[in-house]
Amino acid sequence: MVYRVSHPCFGEGVAMLEFDAWREFMRAAEAKEPLPDRCQAVTKKGKPCSNAPQKGERYCGPHLAKAK
Repeated sequence: MVYRVSHPCFGEGVAMLEFDAWREFMRAAEAKEPLPDRCQAVTKKGKPCSNAPQKGERYCGPHLAKAK
C-alpha cells in the first residue's frame, strides 16, 4: 500500500509508510513561503489593495477573479 498526502497549495508526500508520507508532505509545505496577510494586487489608483486574501490564495475575491 502507498500513502499519499497532498494539498493543492502545499504539495504532496508519497511513501510506503503513512508516517513517512506525512513527513515528506510537511517538508514540502515548510519549504514554501508563507501566504500574505493582505491581497498582493494594486488598485486602479496604484495603491496596494487592503483586503484580506481568499483562503489559500494571494489575492482577494475581486482580484483573484481577474488573475485567473
